[in-house]
Amino acid sequence: MNITTVRALIRKEIKQIKRDVSNILVAIIMPALILVIFGYGMSFDVKNIRIDVVRQDSGKIANDLVNAYAHSEYFDVNVARSSQEAGGHMESGSAMGAIFIPENFSKNVGAGRKAEVQIVSDGTDPNTAAYIESYAAGVFHQYISSIARQMISDGRVVWHMH
Repeated sequence: MNITTVRALIRKEIKQIKRDVSNILVAIIMPALILVIFGYGMSFDVKNIRIDVVRQDSGKIANDLVNAYAHSEYFDVNVARSSQEAGGHMESGSAMGAIFIPENFSKNVGAGRKAEVQIVSDGTDPNTAAYIESYAAGVFHQYISSIARQMISDGRVVWHMH
């Protein structure tokens, strides 16, 4: 296609747009409206996922972590009394995952020792399982970071840069 043909097509289309203004609506305004709706009006985040939290530690840090999960927009938390109860909820489908906070968790975090939390998700829905693992890890890391900041501001942890 040569340049004169392209110019002729452009002139023809401009004349057509001037004759029928509704073409502007179809060509410009509708795609812009769709971009706004899909960009701001829709969210693909999964929220209010039903999970159980099994707390085997009654310390303040463990309780605060349970509260962090309970106040997350992503989870609908049930505090289970045992791993058997949590397993039963997952088998029945009333919970999609479970978070286990072991004994001495609060003591280990307070002493700066390794403290682990176990996240278990129902693998029958792999996408939701991946969301549970990611969201639960995010809440955990955010909470542990807030504890570390508090320990630094209290002077219990001191950074030395060399």
